[in-house]
Amino acid sequence: MLDPSPFDDRSPLITHRSPFTIHRSPFTARHLPRTRVSGFTLLELLVVMAIVGMLAALVAPRIGSSEGSLFRAQVREAVAALNYARRSAIIQGYPAEAVLQPGGVTDPGEGHWVSRGVSLSVLEGKVPEGKDAPFKVTFFPEGGSSGGELALKLGTRTATIRIDAVTGRVRAKLPGEEG
Repeated sequence: MLDPSPFDDRSPLITHRSPFTIHRSPFTARHLPRTRVSGFTLLELLVVMAIVGMLAALVAPRIGSSEGSLFRAQVREAVAALNYARRSAIIQGYPAEAVLQPGGVTDPGEGHWVSRGVSLSVLEGKVPEGKDAPFKVTFFPEGGSSGGELALKLGTRTATIRIDAVTGRVRAKLPGEEG
């Protein structure tokens, strides 16, 4: 016997005729082979793009300012080394020397500040001999010092450190700061 037609009344798909019976067509989605469609929905893509955008907004400013942070940290380290020598001279009662060393020194010695990519130039005071010679400041027990003014430069950033000869006070002027 031949297979009954889906439109035939004797079809196994239709058991009986009633006004409420849904007549199924062989072309409904139920009879079509199911295929898996791979990919991302528009909503998923928008959520991922929003997350990436937020992360970029957080990270991007920090990337650009890393050189500036390094420079400010080195200037503060140099000022700290000078202030340490000044305090040591006053407390211990004998002269103390602070040494600011250009980069490339493998064994700077205790109490020496070593530049890490920052160029050092003397604006006022005793100029060291030689290209890579260290800049030395002597602090005296009475509070005075040999004095001087330095310029530290990294890229386009420049900072000045001034050491008062009479009081020995160390002051730094960083880019973007007043004083």
